[in-house]
Amino acid sequence: MRALAITFGIAIALVGCSGSASNDSDAGPTDAGSLIDAGPPACSATFSGNFSDQAAISSGCGTLSLGGTSGTDWLLQLTASSSVAGAQLRVKVDLGSAPTAGDFTDATLETWSAVAVGATSCEYSAGNLAVPAGSFELTLTEVSGLPSAPVAHGNLQILLHVSAPATVDCGAGDVEQAFLAF
Repeated sequence: MRALAITFGIAIALVGCSGSASNDSDAGPTDAGSLIDAGPPACSATFSGNFSDQAAISSGCGTLSLGGTSGTDWLLQLTASSSVAGAQLRVKVDLGSAPTAGDFTDATLETWSAVAVGATSCEYSAGNLAVPAGSFELTLTEVSGLPSAPVAHGNLQILLHVSAPATVDCGAGDVEQAFLAF
């Protein structure tokens, strides 16, 4: 049997962790823009689409650290787990050697990846080495404290694709959205 391939979209909204934000709507947003505008809870992930889930972002709400392809580039790293899907989403975006606030995409920051493997072996993947690659849009509203106390805030939307093993159901729909507050 052939593995089923479906689209898995993830939109990640990054907002400041230093304060508290709240989402007044228990029903959740209907699209990525409305959640970003509503101000999701800081350091949290909300998944909707094939499954619905809320979780905290792991590792202290994301990190900005040296690494990348050259070893001197700054990497934005986020990890969020869904207990419903049994998957841990790991995102890495190479911001280059001198990151600044602004708007970026997979065309302007070419080294990136986003991967999650669920308990049923459903794989959600995107990145410059993935096939198909998926895409992302990143708005950094703050990059500060380099190099000793790096901080990054903003929002990120990622489109991932799903690979399902034969006879495995990765969900009723073909699009999943995750909103991460950072």
